[in-house]
Amino acid sequence: MNPNNNTEITETVIWKGHPSRWYYWKSIFFGLLLLVVVIGLFILIGVWIRRMSWTFIVTDRRVIERKGLISQETSEIFLKNVRSIKLKQGVIERLFSVGSVGLASAAAVGDTFDVKLVCIADPVRVKEMISSRGNFSSGGE
Repeated sequence: MNPNNNTEITETVIWKGHPSRWYYWKSIFFGLLLLVVVIGLFILIGVWIRRMSWTFIVTDRRVIERKGLISQETSEIFLKNVRSIKLKQGVIERLFSVGSVGLASAAAVGDTFDVKLVCIADPVRVKEMISSRGNFSSGGE
């Protein structure tokens, strides 16, 4: 898969995902409460559209975060440029096996990340997939 339609580079997608539905639990909760009313249906449709328009892709060469339906924003980092990886899971997130994985290059300033996979399912496995293909230090919270 080549998101930039550049035919010179061939890469293999090894993982692709979206934020977990638990990331949107507040919207889903209020949407379900209001489901009887048409407004609740629109909230749930909005959550679904936001979730499906936010995509994370891990290839054998890079990690890509893509947001947007009509206008798009893309952040990517080549695995060879990753200098740190951070896994973040709170207590509730651990119960539901979701969490966030942040990737930073040497150019990242402070505690910022070039790409952040937000509230994904099984973040430990995704972090290990990325770690096995990169050469960097690892941190967790």
